[in-house]
Amino acid sequence: MSNNCRKAIFTSRAISAAVGLLWVKLSRPIWEHELALYLLYILNLVAFCLSTSFMFEEKGPTVFVVSSYYICSVGVGLWGARFVFVEARQWLRKLEYARVHHGGTQRLQIWNIVDITTAVLALFVSVLSLLFPPGDTMVAMLAGLMLLSITNLLKFFRANERLSQSVDMLSAIFMDMRYFFLIQVLFISAFGCFFFVIHSSRGDVGPFSTLFGSFHAT
Repeated sequence: MSNNCRKAIFTSRAISAAVGLLWVKLSRPIWEHELALYLLYILNLVAFCLSTSFMFEEKGPTVFVVSSYYICSVGVGLWGARFVFVEARQWLRKLEYARVHHGGTQRLQIWNIVDITTAVLALFVSVLSLLFPPGDTMVAMLAGLMLLSITNLLKFFRANERLSQSVDMLSAIFMDMRYFFLIQVLFISAFGCFFFVIHSSRGDVGPFSTLFGSFHAT
């Protein structure tokens, strides 16, 4: 079906009314439930970031800070596990639908990639924080998780008619620039390795004395 046919179908008042009724009765409660869960996850992640920052105090963390750190870490891990399960189940259904009705495979969209990356990174950060004390590696991963989580919040705005076009435009721009971002990451990694080799060979102590510290500082 061409794009003109699709536009013609959804300009019909009867079809628009039916779609609006389905949204109000079925889809909107699910959307509100998922949005509420995701906002709770964002609050938990912010508390986890704050407790992680307090873990580096010179006087040493208090019992409240340590308990909050591990409780929030478990919360982030549980959300990540739930999201991995939900996303995997939805993706398997899409693959089965594409195989039965179209005889092909289902391509990953930008929001599927962000969802999967965020969930896997949340699981990894949670396990890392439970097994090891916080360090530069975990802090950098936590910063990336916060960035992805806030970015992933944009997909909920697609349910708003006024914001959906802006969100789709941003996702299209990102997909067009993905190769540029890949080249930029490669250059940053190359400079990080370069600075690490230079400073480690002279025995300097600082942000460039470790390989991951070099990546983070670069």
